[in-house]
Amino acid sequence: MVNEHYVQRSYLRLFSPANESVISRYSLVEKHGGGDYYDPIDRFSVENAASTENYADGLFESNETTRAEKAMVESLRKIDNGSDLSEEDIANISQFIVFQRDRSPKAKTFHRLRHEIFQAAGVPVEADWESIIEIDSQERYEGFQFMGWRVIENKTDLSFFTSDSPVVMYQDEHPDKTVFDELQFTGKEVFCPISTDKLLLLLDPNTFNIEPQFPSTEISRLELNDTQEVWKYNFLQGINAFHEIFGPVGYGEKLESMIETLCERFPDDDYIRGNRWDTDRILDAQRYGFREATDRPDQLTIPPEEREVITASKKVADAPWMYKHKISLISQLRREEPVDNYW
Repeated sequence: MVNEHYVQRSYLRLFSPANESVISRYSLVEKHGGGDYYDPIDRFSVENAASTENYADGLFESNETTRAEKAMVESLRKIDNGSDLSEEDIANISQFIVFQRDRSPKAKTFHRLRHEIFQAAGVPVEADWESIIEIDSQERYEGFQFMGWRVIENKTDLSFFTSDSPVVMYQDEHPDKTVFDELQFTGKEVFCPISTDKLLLLLDPNTFNIEPQFPSTEISRLELNDTQEVWKYNFLQGINAFHEIFGPVGYGEKLESMIETLCERFPDDDYIRGNRWDTDRILDAQRYGFREATDRPDQLTIPPEEREVITASKKVADAPWMYKHKISLISQLRREEPVDNYW
């Protein structure tokens, strides 16, 4: 199966041993001829894990993009090393969060289908996905700097995991607008694993008792000593992943076990493993379903093979809204009453 994501090699190397470019990898969707899922791989090349396979038709390979990505990951590395941060570092980290969100498979299908639906309705729309991912303006990431930031330092023997969609945007309740609306910050929680023992947490100060990061360049740090709490953070990577999850070398069985545990918590496996196709196939099925619903709303005319793709991808999209992570720190910081008019 072709890789369907865009995660920088330099980012994934934060989870690999020094002077090596290997990590553990487990596929949520790949099966062998016998019908079972492939076993996890304990030593998987970072280069292969980060491969784009023409995911965006070369749009990510420009020198400008490469320089920006290196700067972002270097700023993440400073957090991991405990180095002092500059205003530029804070901006780079905010930009990394937006880059990973806008380049994710779910963003790709969302923006392309949205563009086509609006065009079909004769309504002007600002941009399709190819245009969105080329935007490099402050307005697309400065809002994250007004969230409250914390670095979670993992002191347990269990590593943080990451995935082919590492930045998790989570909300307890479905927002009025789409999760891809950069202006919708109320109630938002952002989880970004930085390394095996560091994770960046962003919380909405409207909903949580936390001060905004801006204009400070110092990020408060909190130690985590409970393995069960680490699993709660890791489960979010399994919920958010498209095709693959990653961990440090030797963690293959733990990655597999986590996905199997998540599958048991939902009505069926499709809520976790439902993205069995590439983004183009999912988009084609969604187009078909939209046309049929528009042209023949009272008839069941969608073929079974298209309905399977639509239904499975819908379950994956629903999973985050059905899942309650119950992370203790976030429960402790939640305000009894939200702040009025913060955003």
